[in-house]
Amino acid sequence: MQDELQLLRPKAVCELLSISPATLWRLTKSNKLNPPIKLGGRSVGFPQSEIEDFINQRKMERTA
Repeated sequence: MQDELQLLRPKAVCELLSISPATLWRLTKSNKLNPPIKLGGRSVGFPQSEIEDFINQRKMERTA
């Protein structure tokens, strides 16, 4: 069985991480977050699993 791919729109990612859209794009440009997947036109989405990995990585850095 194939796992479902959940995509989060940029606004949802910003709300989840409590950051501004500019900060979100800075994180992608600095390769701290993978670039979003293009859905068509001007639509993009970030895989939810990658956002969760980013959060978990930050948690590990905090305790290190």
